[in-house]
Amino acid sequence: MKDRHPPLPHGEWRNGWPVVATSVLGVALSVVHFYSLGVFLEPIQREFGWTRAQITGGFAIYSILTTVGSVVVGTFVDRVGPRRVALVGAILYSAGLASLATADGNIWGWWMRWAFLAAGGSCLTATVWSTAIGAAFSRHRGLAIAIALSGTAIASGVYPLTAGLMIEAFGWRMAYVGLASFGLLIVLPVLFLFFRIHRADVAGDPTETIVPLSGVSFPEGVRSANYRRLLIATFLFTLAITALHIHFVPILMGSGWTTQEAAGMAIMIGISMVVGRVSAGVLIDRFNPLMIAIGAFMLPIFASGTLILLPTYPALAIVVAILLGLSSGSEVDVVGYLATRFFGLKSFGRLFGIITGGWALASSIGPVAGSFSYDAFGSYEVMVWSTLAMFVLALIPILRLRRLPALDYYRATSSTSDTNRA
Repeated sequence: MKDRHPPLPHGEWRNGWPVVATSVLGVALSVVHFYSLGVFLEPIQREFGWTRAQITGGFAIYSILTTVGSVVVGTFVDRVGPRRVALVGAILYSAGLASLATADGNIWGWWMRWAFLAAGGSCLTATVWSTAIGAAFSRHRGLAIAIALSGTAIASGVYPLTAGLMIEAFGWRMAYVGLASFGLLIVLPVLFLFFRIHRADVAGDPTETIVPLSGVSFPEGVRSANYRRLLIATFLFTLAITALHIHFVPILMGSGWTTQEAAGMAIMIGISMVVGRVSAGVLIDRFNPLMIAIGAFMLPIFASGTLILLPTYPALAIVVAILLGLSSGSEVDVVGYLATRFFGLKSFGRLFGIITGGWALASSIGPVAGSFSYDAFGSYEVMVWSTLAMFVLALIPILRLRRLPALDYYRATSSTSDTNRA
């Protein structure tokens, strides 16, 4: 279906940068639980005597609930706009983080706190930020999405080190309180003041301009072969990448690294994620995004392959961190970008909500499967080999992606616009 809206002028950055900047903070908040969990595993296990599978079971519950919640929230985003959803999510998510500090020896209570956290996390998924960016940007949408989602890249480097320092200084309970304060005292006020869309393709929020929506309908989208391929590829990719991210610090610690040394290495993942995200955003705005997608899904294959050699060559840890960061940074941006171009914004909230729900479901399986593997075999070797297989399988549906009319139309209008300016 042809897009009924012409590409925005170059002034879209002048109007849309507050949306991008606030989205960075929102995205960074939404992954506190994920990137900090690896540092919390040892002190929580030491205090309560739980297995690592039991501890990460809370993360599994979170991910399962956000799988369903992402679809529901996607519908709300389509109806009331991303701003209201983000504000509610910031409040609930921060409260959920703080509740983890009150955990006692009851494992069911620990899991229930993660369920509460999931209520807020469902409102802070990539659907919210990608919808806002897609509404505010057209010609530079890829770069805008990349910058916005780089919040996860920043988080991957900052949270493990910050959480580790707070745990050593104040204990793991106060560390969770400190992380929660970031959402309530910083992110929430910034979202309230600046997360406003001035040129929008979404409806329902009085801060947003209401215009007709463009794109395929929800039934048309879910019946598309490309949609199923994106769904399968992102599920398999996330299954493996989340297992590696959660257990990367414990893997290094098992090889003799101290907590701070291992957490410090995670900074390299964060830096590489920023590079991967921005690079992917620039490239998909200028070159064939399908080729960029293939490259993004190939990178983690090399990361897992290098990680297999880590026990013999410890210095390769920095190579693994860089490859993990680059692959994590580029994959989410590419999928979000392709979804907006393939299917438009008419039903984007629901369509992308299912994809992010698949991410959430895979996120619930990957880290827990890694924990079970460690508990069963006493090492992470089986888990690492399994992630290598998952990355190879994830690449196959990406190789089979085909262009849709929405992408062809975008390229035609962009070329026409360039010609007219010349």
